[in-house]
Amino acid sequence: MSLKTPHTWMSLLLAFALVSACRTREAPEVSPEYHSPAVQTGTLQFSDLDEASGLAASHRDDTLWVVNDSNNPAVLFAMGPDGSERGRVRVLGVENRDWEDLASFVLAGTPYLLIADVGDNKAVHSACSLHVVEEPRLDTALTEAPVAWTVRFGFPDGPRDCEAVGVDTEAERVLLLTKRDEPPVLYDVPLRPMGDTPVVARRLAEVPHIPQPTQADLAEDPDYGATRAQPTAMDIDAEGRFALVQTYGDTYLFRREPGEDWAEVFARVPETIDIPQLRQTEAACFSGSWIYLTTEKHPAPLYRVGVP
Repeated sequence: MSLKTPHTWMSLLLAFALVSACRTREAPEVSPEYHSPAVQTGTLQFSDLDEASGLAASHRDDTLWVVNDSNNPAVLFAMGPDGSERGRVRVLGVENRDWEDLASFVLAGTPYLLIADVGDNKAVHSACSLHVVEEPRLDTALTEAPVAWTVRFGFPDGPRDCEAVGVDTEAERVLLLTKRDEPPVLYDVPLRPMGDTPVVARRLAEVPHIPQPTQADLAEDPDYGATRAQPTAMDIDAEGRFALVQTYGDTYLFRREPGEDWAEVFARVPETIDIPQLRQTEAACFSGSWIYLTTEKHPAPLYRVGVP
């Protein structure tokens, strides 16, 4: 068959372009080290928790802490690993402008929760806030908690929407991963800056290996296909060995070698964790050898998967 006609060449080029487009979002293969499949452990039971946007594991027991998205009361919800209610704690002196993530960490022997008021859908806010609260004790009648300190910061290159935050306790830095940049950009700020003056986040690196949506993604899910690569949650395990990044479509694990800086870690191709395809997954965290994740949709399922 002749390949010399213009029509034939145009057909071949079109076919090649379509194949290439379908391949742009091919994620890394699921790591064979994951022996524990994702299982649903329960459903979030709070009737007023209808936009779960941040999840963190307690450093006191097996409690999971969760927060609601923007314009809801400034409340920390405590639940069991099956989603059952364990309590509510109001955070004093702050508002929930756009709480988009939650992290837990231990500093000088004291467990804390970090509330990331960093959402900015339209990129209009010059400053964001990270509120740190000593992790409440559920064995008391405590229903309110003061803020231990607040980190106020801005991005060096203008406002950014961010929903993914993790704490590196060894370096005493907070990592922030932007949501709407292509590729996402990693920044950090001090965990405990000196004084109350807002700090400027430090730009660390682009994160190039989170695959972007394909035409197949768009066709399969017209509502969320275009956003499935956007990071919506992040966590760092207690030993600083792993960084977890959750997007609307996938869960990724970045392994860190001893002494390696985070820019190097996020420059690598991550491992993909096999989870069910959920709608609007915005909360994920480490809890020992487990990863827990849930969605903003109500009623929200709670899933758990083992990590090596």
